[in-house]
Amino acid sequence: MTVLFDMIDVAHLEAFDYDRLRREKRHAELELSTARYWEIPDDIGYWEQYLEVVTVAISRKRYDDKKRYPLGNNHRISAADVKERLDIVNIIEQTTELRKTGNRFTGKCPLHNDRSPSLTVYPDQRSWWCYSCNRGGDIFDFIQAYDNVSFPEALNKLAGER
Repeated sequence: MTVLFDMIDVAHLEAFDYDRLRREKRHAELELSTARYWEIPDDIGYWEQYLEVVTVAISRKRYDDKKRYPLGNNHRISAADVKERLDIVNIIEQTTELRKTGNRFTGKCPLHNDRSPSLTVYPDQRSWWCYSCNRGGDIFDFIQAYDNVSFPEALNKLAGER
C-alpha cells in the first residue's frame, strides 16, 4: 500500500480546532464505510490512511493542549481557580511594600496618595481593605481598582501570572 499521508499532514491537521477535527474524522469514517460497501480498494486504502492521520492529529492536539492548558482542554479558566492558585500578598506586594503584622499584612495603599499604612491584606481570607479610601475586596477587585480595568481583563491578567 502506498503511503499517502505523512507527519506534515498531521501537523497541518493539528492547526484545526477540535470541532473541525471531529468533523474531518466523521467524514473519513463515512467515506470509508461507503468505500467498503461498494468494495472500492483504492478508496478504502485512502480513507483508512486519512482516518488514521486525523486520529493521530486529534491525540497529539489533546496531548499538546494538556501541557499548554493544565486546567482543562476547554481553555477556560474559572475565577475560583485563579484566586486559589495566586497569593494575594504577592500580587499586592508588586505595587506596594507590605509588612507582616500578626496574621495580616499592612502597607501604604497604592490606590491613593497615602502617607501612613492604611492598607490591610488578610491572606487567610484572601482579601484586602483600605481604611483611608474605604475600598476592599478580593484579588480581582484590587487589580480592577489599581489598573482601572474590567473584571474579564483583570481575570485574564491574573490568569497569565499563574
